[in-house]
Amino acid sequence: MSNTQLYQSVTTRLAVSVPYLNNVFDTDTHESARQHDGVYLYKTKSGSIEWNYPFDLSGGVYRCEDVQMILKQIRTEDKESHNQDGLSHPNTFELRGHQAVLALGDELVSAGKFLSAVPSRPLMVVLAVNRVQNVCHAPIAGSGEGRVTYNTTSVDENKIAEPTDPSSLLKLLKCCHNLDLERYQWTPYNSSHIGDVFLRDQLNVSHSTEVREVSPDVSVLLPVHSGVNVASHSIASIIMQCVDMTRGSQQSFLSSMQIVIVDDRCVDGSIDAMIQTCKTLLASHPNILITVIDHRLGQTTLDQEHQQQQKHEPIMHMQSTISIDIDIITSSPSPGVASALNTGLEHCKSELVARMDADDITTPRRLISQLRFMRGNPSINVVGASAVIFSIKDDRNENDYPILPYHSVAASDGQCHIVRTSLSVLDPGFMSWTMLFTCTIAHPSVMFRKSVIEEIRGYDESIKYAEDYDLWLRLLGKDCRSILCLPFVGVWHRKHNHCNSVANSLAQKKESNKICHRAIKEILSSADFNEESLENEHISTLKDPSTATSLDSLNDAAKLLLKIESSFLHKNTSLLTEYELELIHNDCNARIGELATIAVSTFGKDNIDHFKFNGTGGPCYVWRLWSDRCPEEQFQRLSLLCHLTTTSS
Repeated sequence: MSNTQLYQSVTTRLAVSVPYLNNVFDTDTHESARQHDGVYLYKTKSGSIEWNYPFDLSGGVYRCEDVQMILKQIRTEDKESHNQDGLSHPNTFELRGHQAVLALGDELVSAGKFLSAVPSRPLMVVLAVNRVQNVCHAPIAGSGEGRVTYNTTSVDENKIAEPTDPSSLLKLLKCCHNLDLERYQWTPYNSSHIGDVFLRDQLNVSHSTEVREVSPDVSVLLPVHSGVNVASHSIASIIMQCVDMTRGSQQSFLSSMQIVIVDDRCVDGSIDAMIQTCKTLLASHPNILITVIDHRLGQTTLDQEHQQQQKHEPIMHMQSTISIDIDIITSSPSPGVASALNTGLEHCKSELVARMDADDITTPRRLISQLRFMRGNPSINVVGASAVIFSIKDDRNENDYPILPYHSVAASDGQCHIVRTSLSVLDPGFMSWTMLFTCTIAHPSVMFRKSVIEEIRGYDESIKYAEDYDLWLRLLGKDCRSILCLPFVGVWHRKHNHCNSVANSLAQKKESNKICHRAIKEILSSADFNEESLENEHISTLKDPSTATSLDSLNDAAKLLLKIESSFLHKNTSLLTEYELELIHNDCNARIGELATIAVSTFGKDNIDHFKFNGTGGPCYVWRLWSDRCPEEQFQRLSLLCHLTTTSS
């Protein structure tokens, strides 16, 4: 970033209004170093809040013809309304630009496929040093606004001590201080407009107390049962992160790594394929040193020739070498992934343990981002990331398809098809609330503290399919702020017919409901609610209202939801931020609205009197509750009633 870009609002989002871009740019030159550059596409009209920026002055890229038409549209509207405010102020210009984009519609060059795009990684930071944007609120540099709060009781150590007025910032820049762009990328925000100023000095050392110049030690826990065609890609994506670190300025944060491969009754050669991939990477990357210890056979495998070559390298080269120890162990006699994970955890030498699965792919910079965050935030015990859910298709005729991370170092068995993107919750208090209803963190994306997991006795080996969900709920039961996710995609999570989560979905759902039942029971008991009437049917309906068998079950689920909300807040209010309280309130209202909508659409025809204003059957409980808590959504309720009346008659 150039110094001349220190002028408007702090933003880590670049809005691009273009007709269409391929999912991923060509990255064959050096795909890992370019961090899998690409764009995420979405329909402009479907964007909301900060994703509804079809026209943005801070970092937007547009077609010249479109900009000319937008300006013409604003001038025309100003002339017709005898108003000259459209171009007189940057905020007004943006707002009127949004309106012009929507008004022009098909006339724009980009209207053929009216999409907006954001890059797959942050590209720019713009600092606001004065309040020129007084129509819309934008944080001033140094205010710290927009950042997710990790610990409500700790003092904010993230603001720099230097003054952030324009003259002071210019002096810092003249003294060769630069923005710490890395830190912007791994700091969670709940807004695209933020007020943080993170600086690096001329030696590229961060001013933050979170960064300590010591060599970290991270263990990657990787159970392997099957997947000979995909396991190589998994381990390659882990090792290549170390290679990337030696090329940049972050090698001091990841100078050693342990990979614990748990042989969970693997008989298809997956582990042998992974070791062969390690040897291939070792031969082409002299800045890594890999040691493989196969505890199953009591053998140690070293590349002696590679080690001998490194002994003659200059000292500066040795400083950039990363040591990777791979331990292959046998799982315990007890079957199941939970048992394999507990066995592997015992062999992890680091306090920080990253999870991976043998059929998934970790994204560039995931480990270093999580490592830096965990070392700087000791109150957080588990940190995850968002995930791309994908599958492999055999259709070779498809021209447009995304490219997997690290595709240049590991062959794929087909073309990638994105099923969906699972965006995780950032705010820890709100995540604790949402986890009561479903697992909102991808297991292969997490890094956790080993000692904390051992304190709660690790994974429950009696659970076959949802061992991670059980672990997180037990951890959150002790501390509702112990888990959060960072704002980036950390793993590409593979779905195929052999996955337990697909082939055994019914059993997994039943097991998840049982785990959820126990967690909700504990929450209710903490507030002295009588949980004896807590039934699995109520929880199932609350988790998935479409499964309701009657109007009464929806009403009972709504009553249960209110008890859960009251109990959760009673237990944790002092630990939640105002923003998290607002998120929980809004989420609860949304769940009530969904229950009420199902009540009308599924059971309204047979219980129409319960929804009439002058009905003789008395008002439906969940319908009345929705009306009381969300009076502003009366239009939605009126639409549902009109549809009900029409279909009934």
